[in-house]
Amino acid sequence: MLFKDVAETLERISLEQSINKKVEIIGDLLRRAAPEEIDVVSRFVIGKPFPEWSGKELNVGWRTVLKAAVNVTGVDSGEIVKLFKRYGDTGSVVEAILEKRKPTLLSPVKPLTVLEVHEILEKIAGISGEGSFQGRVKLVEHMLVRASPIEAKYICRLLLGELRCGFNEGLLEHAIARAFDIDVKKIRKANMLLSDIGYVAKLSKLKPPKIEDVKIEFFRPVRFMLAEQAESIAEAWRYHSGRVAVECKYDGARVQVHKLGDKVKIFSRRMEDITDSLPEVVREIVDIEGEFIVDGEIVCWKNGPMPFQYLVRRLRRKTLSDELLETYPVKLFAFDILKVGGRDLIDEPYISRVKVLEKVLKGAWNVIEIAERKFPSSEEECTEIFENCTKRGFEGVLIKAIDSPYVPGRRERLWFKYKGEIGRHIHEFTLVIIAAEYGHGKRAGLLSDYVFAAWDRNREKLIPVGKAYTGLKDREIAYMTKRLKEIALYESGNRIYVKPKIVVDVAASEIQISPKYPLGYALRFPRIVRIRPDLSLEDVDTVEKIEKAFLRDVKFKSVS
Repeated sequence: MLFKDVAETLERISLEQSINKKVEIIGDLLRRAAPEEIDVVSRFVIGKPFPEWSGKELNVGWRTVLKAAVNVTGVDSGEIVKLFKRYGDTGSVVEAILEKRKPTLLSPVKPLTVLEVHEILEKIAGISGEGSFQGRVKLVEHMLVRASPIEAKYICRLLLGELRCGFNEGLLEHAIARAFDIDVKKIRKANMLLSDIGYVAKLSKLKPPKIEDVKIEFFRPVRFMLAEQAESIAEAWRYHSGRVAVECKYDGARVQVHKLGDKVKIFSRRMEDITDSLPEVVREIVDIEGEFIVDGEIVCWKNGPMPFQYLVRRLRRKTLSDELLETYPVKLFAFDILKVGGRDLIDEPYISRVKVLEKVLKGAWNVIEIAERKFPSSEEECTEIFENCTKRGFEGVLIKAIDSPYVPGRRERLWFKYKGEIGRHIHEFTLVIIAAEYGHGKRAGLLSDYVFAAWDRNREKLIPVGKAYTGLKDREIAYMTKRLKEIALYESGNRIYVKPKIVVDVAASEIQISPKYPLGYALRFPRIVRIRPDLSLEDVDTVEKIEKAFLRDVKFKSVS
C-alpha cells in the first residue's frame, strides 16, 4: 500500500464529523491493506508507529521537522514564521511549504510505501548519541523529498505524535470489527490482552481470524485493571454486600512483572519497560520458581513507605548508582497474578487468583512481599482497616469483590479505591500538560506555568481546563523545563505547545464558571500535586468528571 493512500484517508476523516463514517472509512482502508502491512497501517491511523511497550521512541521535535523541510525546499525562516501564524500546526506548515516547491525536470520520484515509511521511522527511533539531531534530519529529508504535500503533512504529524483527525484506538477497534465482521467485544478483549492494536488487526485479517484464540503472552504487557473511586467505605461495602477483601493502597507505581525461564521484564502502567530501573527486584524474581505474570506496586521503602516523589527520582534515571539504590530502596508489593505457566487466570475469581499468587511467591524475600489483605466481617471492621492503613502511612484502601475477574484496561466497580474524606469541596484530577509558559523573576528562563487539559466525553479531543504555576519544587521545575523542550511542537511568544506526554495530578479548591475556557468551566486555584511518569494519556480524566465536581460544589454551597 502506498503511504499516499493512508495520508489521503487521514485527511478525509479529519474533515468528517460523523464518528460512524470515520469508522467506515478506516474499515475500508484496513480491508485494502495487505496482511504484511495491516499492523503498520493500523498503528499509523492512530498516530502510534510502534507498540507502547516496544521501547521505540522517535524523539523528533518540530525543529527537526522544519530543518528537514527547509533543506528540501530552500524556503526561508521568515516564510515559516508567517505560515505558523496562519496554521499553528507543523504538519500543515510543511504541507504549505511543499506546495510551493517547484517541479523538477528529473525523472518521476518513486512513491513512498507504508512499509518504507515505517522502516525509516524505525531507523529514526534507533538513533542516539552525538550527531543524532543531524541523523534524524537526514532521514526526515529522505521521506520529504519523495513526498507529496499531503503525504508530508501526515509524515510530520506522525513524527510529532499529533494526527489531529479525531480518531482514537477505541474507534479503531470498531473499524477492525467492521472490516472483518468480528464482534467488537472480541477485538477489545484481544487488544487489552496484547496491548498492540496492530497485531490485533493482523490476527483479525487472517482466514479464518485468529482473534478467538488470543491468550496472554509473556513480555506483551496486559492492560491494567483499575479501581473506581468510592465516596465512602459504605458505598463499596454495600455495593458488594460485604463480600470483599480490603488491601492497603500503596503510594507507588503500578507494575506488571513477567518471568519466563531466566528472563524477567517489568512494565509500567504506561506499558514502558522499566526493568533496568529495578535491578534488586529482578534479582529476586529470577530466583522464584516457575513462569508467571504478576500485578503489583513498586514503592520506595525504608522502614515504611517513602513519598512517591522519591520513586519518581529513581524511575527517571537511565543509570543507577549504588548511592541512588541505597538512598531510594524499593519493594514490590504483589497483589494479583494474571498467568502461571500456560494458564491464564484473568477469568478466575479474585479469591482463587490470590491463592495461586501465595503459592507462586511462597518463601521469604527481601524486596518482594505479597500485599497485605483482610476479609472484614462488617462495615465497621472495614473502616478500622482503612484507619489502620492510613496511620501506617498508606494512601488509603482498595476494596475488591472476592469473586471479581481481572478485567484488563477497565475502571470497574468490581474494585473500589478510597482515600478518605479530604473535603467535598477539594478536587483532584489526572490531567495532561499541553502547553507551558516561561516564568518571571527567579523563574525567568524556566517553564514554570503549565496549561493542562482533560479528554472530551468521547476521548477524541483534549480540552484545556486550567493553568497552574504552583505545587512543584525548583528541582521539578528544572526537570519539567528540560522535558517540555524535548517534546515541544512549536513556540508562540512566551508559550510553547507540547506533545501531550506529561501527566500530572492537579488539585483545585473548586470548579468555577469561566468563559475563558472551551468547557465553560475551569479549575480555581489549581496546583500540581505530583508528576505522574507512571501514567499515560489513556489515564487522563474526561471533562465529565470536572462537570460532576462542579455540580457537587453547587450542592455543597447550597447546604452550607
